[in-house]
Amino acid sequence: MSSESRDDRPVTVTVPGDLNDWLRDRAARLEVDRDELIVQLLAAYRTAAATDGEDPGEVDPAAALE
Repeated sequence: MSSESRDDRPVTVTVPGDLNDWLRDRAARLEVDRDELIVQLLAAYRTAAATDGEDPGEVDPAAALE
């Protein structure tokens, strides 16, 4: 429906096998869900990209999700 927010739709991404293996292993080591790890990585990337080369200092990746 056109009135629905884009945020309500799930995003599907296919990653190469070796990257998928790394994500699975890393998530297991951190004791987090693989999807949560992907969200954290994307949030960290978004925060880093927003600094435009400046020192981000103390970064809260969760803040990038707001």
